[in-house]
Amino acid sequence: MQSSKISLTVPCGLQTLLEGVSRAAIEENPDNIAEFFALYFQDLVTFQKGLFLPIVAVCSFKIF
Repeated sequence: MQSSKISLTVPCGLQTLLEGVSRAAIEENPDNIAEFFALYFQDLVTFQKGLFLPIVAVCSFKIF
């Protein structure tokens, strides 16, 4: 029997981003999750643009 391992490279910050949106969705319990996610990410982008900071991911890690 052969064992196949999948190796994924996840961008730095993705886990934190998913934790944040998941936590917000659980707290808000929206009727329309897709719309909630769209609005959440729109607000996040607006917030980040207001900080005038470039967003550069310089690290990654592998999931085995």
